[in-house]
Amino acid sequence: MIKLSLIEDDMEISQTLDELFSNDLQIELVSKHDSIESFFKDKVPQLDVIIVDIGLPGVSGIEGIRMIKDVLPEAEILMFTIYKDVDRIFAAIKAGASGYLLKSTANDKLRDAVLKTAMGGSIMSPSVARKVLDFFQQPKVEPLNVLTSREKEIVQGLVDGLSYKQISDKLFISLETVRSHIKNIYRKLQVQSKVEVVRKALNK
Repeated sequence: MIKLSLIEDDMEISQTLDELFSNDLQIELVSKHDSIESFFKDKVPQLDVIIVDIGLPGVSGIEGIRMIKDVLPEAEILMFTIYKDVDRIFAAIKAGASGYLLKSTANDKLRDAVLKTAMGGSIMSPSVARKVLDFFQQPKVEPLNVLTSREKEIVQGLVDGLSYKQISDKLFISLETVRSHIKNIYRKLQVQSKVEVVRKALNK
């Protein structure tokens, strides 16, 4: 039997899933919780799959993934949520989620996802999988493309280890002009130091 737990604060959904797995011959719903805090309130049992909502009261589902993985590193976590934006999808995956399903998923497909997740599969709703695919198919944007030709020359000077004064002399511009360009470079690259500029220039 696959040992399953549910962390979901919507009582209607919780009840629906309770009924879905109540007489299942392959999946046992061991426990239900309405928050991450509730999940950790008592001794955490050994589990194969945990269905987790993202929009939970208190600790979010994404934060909860890391907490659960610390205690149950072998457990597979299946996100079950209304959110389908790329930021949350990747945040969940990076935190350790094995799959990502939308709450519009039919019950039979959710059950199938639990079985496949328990066997090591990574299940996603079709629209979520499409977003992930689209993200990786986007052309890579070079970080320095936002800079002007002059700003790129100044960045190259920083990469070469030159001081502001040396860059000024090399490019035949005033020291004040160099400083002005540096400010614009920081703003465009969203950095706060020369070290960060050089790292972006070297793609590190």
